Amino acid sequence: MAEGDEVTLTGAVSEYYGFTEINNLSGLIIESSGNNLPDPVEITTAELASSEAYESVLVKVNDVEVTIAPNDYDEAFVLGAEFESITGLVEYSLFFTTN
Repeated sequence: MAEGDEVTLTGAVSEYYGFTEINNLSGLIIESSGNNLPDPVEITTAELASSEAYESVLVKVNDVEVTIAPNDYDEAFVLGAEFESITGLVEYSLFFTTN
């Protein structure tokens, strides 16, 4: 598999340490290759904090403030320093920036 591949996976969905994952993979089909990567999904801080649906999704949150400095893992709570937007991946309703 390569970046830009569209794939179909077959397996069992489970939760492991709070993450949704596919295990016991029984099928993997590369449907197409060389696809453009998707744009981030634009959401609000309320949606970020209240929905597991964005776990492992590239999202963009506009007009945000960070009130606490990042911890030892470079994780920060989105709510002090003002940003026009933050784009990154969601984990446990936490937000990791990509740049």
